[in-house]
Amino acid sequence: MTYTDIANNQKQAIQSFQSFDADTQLAFLWFIYEELKGSLTPKGGPDTSGFAIAQGVVDRIQQLPQDQQLQAQRDVVAGQPSEFGTSYGDFNSSNRLAFWYLLAQGMENGQIVNVPSDYQMSGDAQEFFNAIKGLEFNDQITFMRNVVSCIGPEPKEGAVFT
Repeated sequence: MTYTDIANNQKQAIQSFQSFDADTQLAFLWFIYEELKGSLTPKGGPDTSGFAIAQGVVDRIQQLPQDQQLQAQRDVVAGQPSEFGTSYGDFNSSNRLAFWYLLAQGMENGQIVNVPSDYQMSGDAQEFFNAIKGLEFNDQITFMRNVVSCIGPEPKEGAVFT
């Protein structure tokens, strides 16, 4: 499969992302965080309540044993009607972005189960990841906002395919 013009066809890019299994989607979210983290500056100011709301869910996940942490993440991306899938489903797009950012930070500091160090994406997933890495920073952020808005129980308002 060839991934071209992702920046101008976000809807198709989201569909491509959703075609991967839950574990590949989770790995993808981790790897893109690794690529972008040096350039990310979490939004402060009046919208910090979104981070507080997301942090509450991340804190609950952090309290679980690692196998349950992984299952909670799988439930979120698969839109399962579990405690965490339902909580995520109630988030707006900013809360969803904050959730994945905070979750990745927890993975980075060892508080949340991380992608195994020897994990290898399939050829299609790696090709897709490389295409995302090749986008301009703003297009990468737009893609990530759209991805996190569209995974889970149902797309929330604010998922704009630009």
